[in-house]
Amino acid sequence: MKIFFSHPSQVKPAVKTVIKYMPASVQTWLDENDLTWGDQLSPVFEEAIKTQSDYVVIFVNELAARSEWVRRELGWAMEREKELGRTFVLPVYLRSEGDNVMSYFPELASRKNIQITDYTEFGLKTAADQLTAGLFSLICEDINKLQNPPAPKAVDTIDSAEEIIRNLAARMQEIIFPYRQENPITVEDMGERVCTGSEGLIAPDEFGPLLEKIVQRNMIPGLYYDGYEMYLVEEHSLWKSRMNHQKKAQIARKAASYIRSNMKVYIDAGSTTAEVVKIICKRMEMRALTGLTIVTPSINHADLISECSVKMGFDDEFTAVRLYLPKGRVRPGTQAIVPMEGEDDSFDILAKQLGGYDISIIGANGIDRQGGLTTHANLELTGKVSAFRNARKPIIICDDSKFGIVLESKIVSFDDDFLFISNKSPNLEEIRAEFPDRVILV
Repeated sequence: MKIFFSHPSQVKPAVKTVIKYMPASVQTWLDENDLTWGDQLSPVFEEAIKTQSDYVVIFVNELAARSEWVRRELGWAMEREKELGRTFVLPVYLRSEGDNVMSYFPELASRKNIQITDYTEFGLKTAADQLTAGLFSLICEDINKLQNPPAPKAVDTIDSAEEIIRNLAARMQEIIFPYRQENPITVEDMGERVCTGSEGLIAPDEFGPLLEKIVQRNMIPGLYYDGYEMYLVEEHSLWKSRMNHQKKAQIARKAASYIRSNMKVYIDAGSTTAEVVKIICKRMEMRALTGLTIVTPSINHADLISECSVKMGFDDEFTAVRLYLPKGRVRPGTQAIVPMEGEDDSFDILAKQLGGYDISIIGANGIDRQGGLTTHANLELTGKVSAFRNARKPIIICDDSKFGIVLESKIVSFDDDFLFISNKSPNLEEIRAEFPDRVILV
């Protein structure tokens, strides 16, 4: 056992006397004995406390309270105690008459402690005996806990099961992404993917029951499952932003580089366009972008821009941005505004009122040389197509995880006039070679 003694230098004689009367089996860490000439003090002391000591004994008095070193050592010791999950810091109070010694370190005030009021040889020997007995008691408690660990609580078992289900759902989200109605994955193949190899999360016989729980609780929104096959109907806003985040951020930076002050910009709903909005907000805060007119069908994007405006104190008299949302209703799954039934021209009407867009940044959900850039057959297509035809420079952004996916509705074909931005990928190099002026890979 090794004990680190934290103390102000003025009480070192008393500390050395206490150490003298402790058993030889108890090793002690004392700076004058354990420091080597030229040692960097801070790293050495922190290392000694966090990795070389079983307990830290801190000698507390007014001098200790004023000592920057003692406070620093106590901080390291409290961090280590939290890591260990057991008692690690043991206070010894050096009392003098009229001294409210318990108030110096409030974080230690409620702990069982040893108090020294007699600083004679006999008094310090008595303190050493008390400290030795206390250490022996703590060691016995630790041994007993190791030999008789508490039975797991029901709540711990439940928490563990929940973590397994969450991890399984997250892994399935990654696997299911490229599988759509045209190319579903079988339950057997999915089970093999999550149960075997170095990434195996569960035993094969556990997959069926856990899959049922995941489906019942809708933990993978947008998942189609009929008991035999599964595929992704549509990416859901709850989890798609976590997919390929670094790629999306790179694409967004390139797309945002085309935006200048005083432009009219359309920004589509989606997780990649959300990264564009974050960049715009940052540049508005830095006064690098001013006088923007932004139209977005995303209530999440609008919220980010609105918060930025409030933070910067923008108003109708002085504003860096004028924000417009198209007329319509909100789709719960994607938080995107879509036209009301019978009002498919609402996006075009807003675009014409503003005189069109300098730039539109549009998200896609599928990339294919022959199939073009596609999306799901839903009302969000109306906004994408309107933004494309009402922009002087339409930009479509999409990461390479969508390569090879052809969805029901085409936004544009690669023969149309637009700029396509994606991340570098062997799958997309062939398309870039064919359209070098239109395809940018970052």
